[in-house]
Amino acid sequence: MINKSIKVFVLFIISFNVLSGGDNRDEAYYANLDAELAAFEAQVAAESAAQEMMAEIETEMARQAALDAFLQKLADDKAAAAASTAAYQASLEVEEVIEEVIEEVIEEVIVNETCKTASNLSDSNVALFKSALADGTLFNVGPQSSNGTEFGANRWDAYANCVSNYVNPF
Repeated sequence: MINKSIKVFVLFIISFNVLSGGDNRDEAYYANLDAELAAFEAQVAAESAAQEMMAEIETEMARQAALDAFLQKLADDKAAAAASTAAYQASLEVEEVIEEVIEEVIEEVIVNETCKTASNLSDSNVALFKSALADGTLFNVGPQSSNGTEFGANRWDAYANCVSNYVNPF
């Protein structure tokens, strides 16, 4: 029974020391443990903040890449629109030139037909007039008629005046 009493008493003392916090020598150990725990918590908080910052940076980089891609697409679309506009304007200019040429040709044909009839010239005499005028030999040739070649100072005047207001220098 004494053994049992000693055991209970030792158990009581050990329990009392554990419940009371142990001896004073443990305070330095726990102080160091608290400092290490605080340092570890600060390190974990810093790493967490760094990870959050990296996530924000990556998100911002992704946004910047998307913005750059959009701006590049916008610039490409703008260049394509400018090229399309230039091509359209060029086609309009070509159409205007074609219309002007057609109008000039129609006017020339009408004038030539009217003047040819008014001057009693044949198609061959009109062709002769045009080639001689282009060659600069207008005064070396004359219109062909049933009587032969007409040579007079004013042999082409009626047709020339009608067609282009050509004035005979002689």
